[in-house]
Amino acid sequence: MLNPIVYTEKVVDDFLKYQLTAYPFADSNLYEQIRTLLNLEKTRATPLLKGPYISLSRIFKQGARVDDLITEGIIFHPAMKAVIPKEHPALYGHQEDVIRHIHSGKTTLVSTGTGSGKTECFLYPIISQCFKLRGQGNLLGDALQI
Repeated sequence: MLNPIVYTEKVVDDFLKYQLTAYPFADSNLYEQIRTLLNLEKTRATPLLKGPYISLSRIFKQGARVDDLITEGIIFHPAMKAVIPKEHPALYGHQEDVIRHIHSGKTTLVSTGTGSGKTECFLYPIISQCFKLRGQGNLLGDALQI
């Protein structure tokens, strides 16, 4: 298991060593001064080494299952089952909310953290609509080959 305190000190120590090698001084007295200042023991007492800070994020609330959205018929076209990865049988709650808003014609803004599926929030409705158009014989829908 990763010890955050040991890991933080290793990162800082590596950074300090990098500073010494990346910016060499021709003056040996100045080099010794900087070497003393960039010592890990000295650095611990400065603002350079604070923390480590640990941030805990709660998992995203689970939303509807993809199969349920397909069963509803109006939200997802049945062909969406082939598009959405099997590892993700359900959407996140915020994705479901966004997709329902988009489907009802509401202007929607998605603002959430990294890795939360923002892209899927707008791509899934677009792809589903393309499948519906293809099913209706619309040429635009023929552009989607899955």
